[in-house]
Amino acid sequence: MVEAAMKAFGLDTDVHTSSLFGSGLIHNTYIIKDKEGAPAYILQKVNHFVFKKPEDIAHNLKLMGSYISHFHPDYLFTQPHATLKGEDYYYTPEEGYFRLFEFIKGTHTADVCRTALQA
Repeated sequence: MVEAAMKAFGLDTDVHTSSLFGSGLIHNTYIIKDKEGAPAYILQKVNHFVFKKPEDIAHNLKLMGSYISHFHPDYLFTQPHATLKGEDYYYTPEEGYFRLFEFIKGTHTADVCRTALQA
């Protein structure tokens, strides 16, 4: 399943490996590492039972990325990579929707906000 999505984004499965990453609170998230074992990408299988229109998420991310890069070019905002076909996500009826992001070292997500600042 994950290998087909990796290939759709142009990742060589002989060079890159995948493993589950994080808590998987909403999406199934995988870390993609290069042959030296360094984190390279985050691959997410979008939970289309929670997000009924994943294509709308992709569209909104593209709009936000365009706005941020134009008005706040120094702000770190990672946008999903396009597939080899130029699509915003990889989709199959059997497997669902996948999106690929650069791995950003030193970042994390909070499953539960403990402070107002985290929210």
